[in-house]
Amino acid sequence: MDLTRKELIQLLDSPRNPFEHYVINLSGVNLRGVDLSGLDLRNVVSYRANLFGAIIKDAILDGCYLRGANLQNAIIENTSMRGAMLESVDMSESIHYLATSFEPDLSFSTIKETKFQYANLQNVRFKSSHIENAKFIGSNLKGADFTDAIIINTDIEDAIR
Repeated sequence: MDLTRKELIQLLDSPRNPFEHYVINLSGVNLRGVDLSGLDLRNVVSYRANLFGAIIKDAILDGCYLRGANLQNAIIENTSMRGAMLESVDMSESIHYLATSFEPDLSFSTIKETKFQYANLQNVRFKSSHIENAKFIGSNLKGADFTDAIIINTDIEDAIR
């Protein structure tokens, strides 16, 4: 199902059950190239969403669950993903810009079988994250913070550190 920014905002603004942990299910949704800037997508669940080339600036994705999502070539700037769970996500060639108000943040996240190949992850925080079977091949990891992260079977071949 294709969604425009306007349709997504309407979905986010719709009444929800206050007892449900996750706010919205975006499984299988096509948001290719959609501008998600400024949106509060906290606790979103998504299986196999297409976010190829999406623009995600000044957004909040804390606690989101993304499985099998395609975030290739996405531009992610000034966005928090603290406590996110990324499983089998493709973030190859995505760009995470250093922001003025806070740095890109994936702290306390669970990241499994996720591709960050050739991604610009400069100054991204991965503090206390659990990273397993991820691929950072050729990525820019200058200034990335992996303090207290658990890193298992992860490939950083040719990464810039």
